[in-house]
Amino acid sequence: MDPQAHPENDSAWKFKTIFEYSPLAIMYTDPRGTITACNANASKLFGAPQEKLIGFSYKLIRDKRMRRAIVKALMGKKSRFEGEYLTVTGNVRTYMRANFSPGFFPDGSVSGVIGIFEDMSARRRVDCLERGPGEDLGAIVKPSGFLPICASCKRIRDPQGKWNPVELYLKTHCDINLSHGVCPECSERLYPDVQPAKAK
Repeated sequence: MDPQAHPENDSAWKFKTIFEYSPLAIMYTDPRGTITACNANASKLFGAPQEKLIGFSYKLIRDKRMRRAIVKALMGKKSRFEGEYLTVTGNVRTYMRANFSPGFFPDGSVSGVIGIFEDMSARRRVDCLERGPGEDLGAIVKPSGFLPICASCKRIRDPQGKWNPVELYLKTHCDINLSHGVCPECSERLYPDVQPAKAK
């Protein structure tokens, strides 16, 4: 058998193997930003079958930061997205990192965009546990270092500008579930007629 005819020496075969077996989610769009190909990991990450993802246009993306990153790549420049993202096709909320690179035709015009996506949710949960919730919350609101909280209702504003109850914010960003109780001061104020049982 001619060594040159072996599949491993075929560039199309190599590309297909990398595309299909990559541990990361990969998508490719046409020059208009419509998905023309995606691998199984993309289907898993975005919570939708490949048939539903193919033909999807970036114009339907609700997240402005993700949309801007894709538009930048369609204009011929590399771009990046990192943050919490709610998928349109599968309604899956996850924290992801995405890198977009433009492809080019021989004449120099953009042939499409290659998007490589990584689910960072598990990594963030581990980081949160290692660093502690206070430090993690500070990391979420960089670069200002402040956590925007309503002075009246105490809701917290997330990076997308949505106001969330404290419990939901901590659950979403740091995988922390809160248990509710009443502190002694509030118990005395709210239930003055109820005296705590004394230990015998």
